[in-house]
Amino acid sequence: MKKILLQALIFLLTASVGFAEDKNNFISFTENKGQVKDQNWQPRPDVIFSGNSGNMIYHMRTDGISYQQYRIDTWKEEQGIKGLEGEIVPEQTTIYRTDVYWEGINNNYKIEKEIALAGYNNYYNVPEGTAPALFVKAYKEVWLKNLYNGIDLHYYGSGTTLKYDFVVAPQSDYQQIKIRIAGAKLNIKEDGSLQMITPLGIIEEGKPMAYQGDMQVEAYWELDDNILTIKLGKYNKAEKLYIDPPVREWGTYYGGDDVEFGQACATDALGNIFAAGITASTMSIATAGAHQTVKGTGSNRDAYLIKFNTNGVRQWGTYYGG
Repeated sequence: MKKILLQALIFLLTASVGFAEDKNNFISFTENKGQVKDQNWQPRPDVIFSGNSGNMIYHMRTDGISYQQYRIDTWKEEQGIKGLEGEIVPEQTTIYRTDVYWEGINNNYKIEKEIALAGYNNYYNVPEGTAPALFVKAYKEVWLKNLYNGIDLHYYGSGTTLKYDFVVAPQSDYQQIKIRIAGAKLNIKEDGSLQMITPLGIIEEGKPMAYQGDMQVEAYWELDDNILTIKLGKYNKAEKLYIDPPVREWGTYYGGDDVEFGQACATDALGNIFAAGITASTMSIATAGAHQTVKGTGSNRDAYLIKFNTNGVRQWGTYYGG
């Protein structure tokens, strides 16, 4: 597959958008070989990868990552050529960028690209006298190895959502991680999640989660002015540590006309979610054709089991009991 891109959209940080993404349009990271430019049409060699997630473009820089949101304010009809029917195109667009900086990082960290997508892009929309960017590849995952001493940063996608983890080697100090955010008002909510509030919406990251093997380590954000750090509870410094600031993809209430207790949750290999618990409700629990569509009469409570797909759409629900 070979794509030739002749025009660019000019943003505060600008890339030609025509990524060689997979058929599911999942998150990917397109390498910068000279095609990324600023609003003055000047190259941005500090940008190493770019991609998009919904109405947000992200540019991974050598010292951080930029989230660029956009909104189409007005549309106009563009006249067709030689009698061809015209089309509706954006007339005015509002763009806003939030910059994240990794403070105190090593200058010699190593970049590793994983799982190349099929094909490549060629970019000819470059300033006069500049060579085109040819054979530009996109990847599913990016590792920044030893970004801090003994700490790697892993960027990847979960469906169409951008995610990242810090991987802390044994005996390494996780408190090296300091994140400065410019261009957004920061707020830590009561549930521990972080909000980056911008004129074009809120970029939200969940309360950080930390793991060692199957054991979860207490973790939470701390904010001092615009510097964000992560604080952990007790953990084994002799073992590898994973710090994962989750991004909520969807959420839902589930229940009926009485009381429910959610008690278990699991996923399968495709990412479908199964939840189970106890219910006293007689409605809004089971779906038509399920294993047991009505609550049993032997007691005032039954078990329930439900399945959601990766988009949060219920596939089926059933009572279980007697």
